[in-house]
Amino acid sequence: MCTYQAANMYYYKYSINGVNIILLNSLVFVVVSIMGHFVQPVHDALGSGVLFVISMISVIPLANLIGLCITSIAVRLRVLCLPDVFVR
Repeated sequence: MCTYQAANMYYYKYSINGVNIILLNSLVFVVVSIMGHFVQPVHDALGSGVLFVISMISVIPLANLIGLCITSIAVRLRVLCLPDVFVR
């Protein structure tokens, strides 16, 4: 987890490799939800409602990372597909 200046008022502005630190810190919810789904059939450690909420929260950073990957792929394909005639 990234805790550099965690008490700062402008914490949401920091990023590492183009990914917001708040989204990097929320990747913990992804790990907890995956482990919760594996553990729940054996032990009901987390309630179904709590596990559902954690799973819904974990969708946010994953959607952001998928969006960043799609943008990166689109930029690279655009450079490869356009011939030099159209580039000014």
